[in-house]
Amino acid sequence: MWLKNNSMRMKKYPNDYICQSPQKWKGHVLAEFQPRDCHLPNQYLILSFIVCGILVIILFSVVIIRKLRWDIKYYIHMCSHRQSSYRKLAEDKAEFDGFVAYSSRDRRWIMAELVEQLEKRHSYSLFLYERNLLPGGVFIEDIHNSIDCSRKLILVLSNNFMSDHWCQYEAAIANHTVADGKGDKIIVILLENPDTKHITSSFKTLLKSTQNAEWANSVNGQKLFRKRIIELMAK
Repeated sequence: MWLKNNSMRMKKYPNDYICQSPQKWKGHVLAEFQPRDCHLPNQYLILSFIVCGILVIILFSVVIIRKLRWDIKYYIHMCSHRQSSYRKLAEDKAEFDGFVAYSSRDRRWIMAELVEQLEKRHSYSLFLYERNLLPGGVFIEDIHNSIDCSRKLILVLSNNFMSDHWCQYEAAIANHTVADGKGDKIIVILLENPDTKHITSSFKTLLKSTQNAEWANSVNGQKLFRKRIIELMAK
């Protein structure tokens, strides 16, 4: 189109303008060339590629955010408060001996076993969110403050725990505590064998890096568990 509209500006056009390539057009006058075989990129095809690329980026971002949502919440909390969530407390300044992270569906076991053994028989003070968390506060901030004021962070791992969102957040706090070099603050209680779908890399890391005690259904197994949990609390 440009050549047709500007042919008057070109000297000795069209006779002196001979094609050299491609081979099938070699020797032909340029004016004879008709770009029927030339296809400009389709604008709709380009737009489709752009839209697909944006959708892939959005989908990838959603997957990453969903996978790391508790770590992201943790870092947001840390940045908004600009202080360590794990202040090292002297034992005589700790308000509670242990913060218990558990699923409300395991409450019966918590009250019948953990509270019975640690509080009633050995006089340890435990923080239970259903009992000790005051209404009206900011839940995330209250959880952090309560963990800070507790000498131990006790995670009662079960399938109920691993499928609970807030329990996953408390597990993320525990992982960060370990990463900060304070793994001795964490006690993990294995209430049952978890389903494989709940075994994530973060839970594996938590189990390998912390002290733990395993609950058993047998009488002797329960005796060993109670002895173990008292040993861990005394450290």
